[in-house]
Amino acid sequence: TPSHRIVQYAASFAGMALTSGPTIWGTSQFNQQLFKYSAGGVLQQTYSNLPDESGIAVAPNGHLWLLSDRFSQAMDFDPKTATGIAYSLPSCGCFRLIGNPKFGPDGALYFTEGASNFVSNYPPSVGRITATGVFTEYPVYEPRSQPSGLTFDAHGTLWITDIGANKIGFLGAR
Repeated sequence: TPSHRIVQYAASFAGMALTSGPTIWGTSQFNQQLFKYSAGGVLQQTYSNLPDESGIAVAPNGHLWLLSDRFSQAMDFDPKTATGIAYSLPSCGCFRLIGNPKFGPDGALYFTEGASNFVSNYPPSVGRITATGVFTEYPVYEPRSQPSGLTFDAHGTLWITDIGANKIGFLGAR
């Protein structure tokens, strides 16, 4: 609240990801469900049989994009029809963590990619996927990199936080 009071509501899930649009969307880490809540914390709808989510973002068209570590995919989910299109990310022969999805000014979804606790051989990167499933990776070259968050500034520049290298950086030329 404006007076810095936290109001908690009973949740229907062990949360992994949360985002907002006109409503609040939460995903379940273990039971492959998506939950729609009102701004007052009332559960409005449950969607089942979705990939385990590691990130969620509301697209400009009102669809939800769900990321899945376990299945290494991004899903474009339409909550009005309860249907989705899953796009598999290119195989890496390892387990990679994907998360922190944000839509860029170009309409594509950007997200962080990295190794699980530095034990995987997956190179740290920023991933980008278009609405038609075209996937691009942008490697992060700092030693011990582990991209952990991203955002776009007012000029459209993508900024990342890197907890492994203890730095922030941006993608592209300035």
